[in-house]
Amino acid sequence: TLSLHDALPISANTDEDTYTATNVSLKMIMQNAYDIKLDLIFGLTGWADTARFDVQAKIVDMSEETIKKLTPDERRAMLRQLLEDRFQLKVHKQIETLPVYEMVIAKSGLKLKEVEPPRPDSEIDEHKTLDGIERGNMRMGSTQLFAHDVGLSLLTSVLSHQLHRTVLDKTGLRGKYDLALNWSTDDPAASSDSSAPVLFTALEEQMGLKLQPTKGAVETLVVDHVEMPKEN
Repeated sequence: TLSLHDALPISANTDEDTYTATNVSLKMIMQNAYDIKLDLIFGLTGWADTARFDVQAKIVDMSEETIKKLTPDERRAMLRQLLEDRFQLKVHKQIETLPVYEMVIAKSGLKLKEVEPPRPDSEIDEHKTLDGIERGNMRMGSTQLFAHDVGLSLLTSVLSHQLHRTVLDKTGLRGKYDLALNWSTDDPAASSDSSAPVLFTALEEQMGLKLQPTKGAVETLVVDHVEMPKEN
């Protein structure tokens, strides 16, 4: 079901067989469906840019076992189908030259240590978790990031979200690392540690990585057609 909404709280949640969202914009739903940042979606004007919706979607005609095996890409495809059915949404991808950051190794040198992969001949993985975080996972707060045995693509994704600008990995590093980053924002209430440095400085001091502003090719999403859905 889908209905117009004008309340203040915003939320979105995905369970095994349902997608529920409250007071979300079309662009927010598209962000989830196309796995793209909000500021890289173009072409929404008028109500399509301002209206808020409540959404309740449920997977039907599929076994519980099959639902559990759905990949994130398959779930996003279902959400895209919902947008096409209910909003008559049509989009295309477009490459634009936009401001970006290139992430490089700082002159002070890399301060990340590569994680040893699990030994295939061992039944016990001594490094399966780090401070309660399993391999390949992360724990994040508003100004903190901790991750265990991850590639730097995860870091560039987080930085892109924080800085509202695409971050490109130019380090040449292809290994897996443990990450620990603590920074502050301009809003003291949002920072867990007011003495922590700003994000750019924290990245260089704590990880030995630097962000260089430049321009680069970025994939954007452009809306060609959209219609106001009927409530139900």
